[in-house]
Amino acid sequence: MSTTTTQSAPDGLNLSRAEQWVLHHVMVEHVDRAYETNDSPPWWAVSIAGKLETGGDAGPSPGTGVQFGDRVTTFEAWRIRQALVTYADRTDVPEGDADLAWRIVERLDGSFEAAPRAIR
Repeated sequence: MSTTTTQSAPDGLNLSRAEQWVLHHVMVEHVDRAYETNDSPPWWAVSIAGKLETGGDAGPSPGTGVQFGDRVTTFEAWRIRQALVTYADRTDVPEGDADLAWRIVERLDGSFEAAPRAIR
């Protein structure tokens, strides 16, 4: 029987206010889409949005963004990455928001292992 472990980013995921906004926006889009189709929102999107809204473990850091990486599981990091890549590749996304999304993706790639093929 295999065991599942929860791994967090070693140094946390420190996001600027602009990066927080983009990530929060993407998570809320997932929640809104689910409600529009009378589905339950994805738990991971609700969880990540909630972590951003509460400021993570240490609370908001005025002027410096929020560090919530010690509360981001590996699975959440994979879902964040997948959602941000999809968002950044859309043609209706402002270039600045896409750039912010790609910056977060690059940091996730450096902090977490790649997702298994089964969930890619």
